[in-house]
Amino acid sequence: MLGTERDRGIAERLGRPVSGVADRRRKLGIAPSGIRRRPDNAWNVKDVKLLCTAPDWEIARRIGRSKNAVKSQRKRLDIPVRQD
Repeated sequence: MLGTERDRGIAERLGRPVSGVADRRRKLGIAPSGIRRRPDNAWNVKDVKLLCTAPDWEIARRIGRSKNAVKSQRKRLDIPVRQD
């Protein structure tokens, strides 16, 4: 049941506090349900192709993201850093 619907709904059905349901879900290592990344925050192919073409700060400026966001995505995709 945990992770299949929002903690609030499970708590209401079980007659338990929401915090108790959330605590149990976290202790069991189950991700919350219903939390989605905003689609406008997704990386498009064009932006990903830029990751190895310039330093992180320059790519961040070009695509309107933070330097840390660029660095994280580059590391996630195992793309080496470019030093210029």
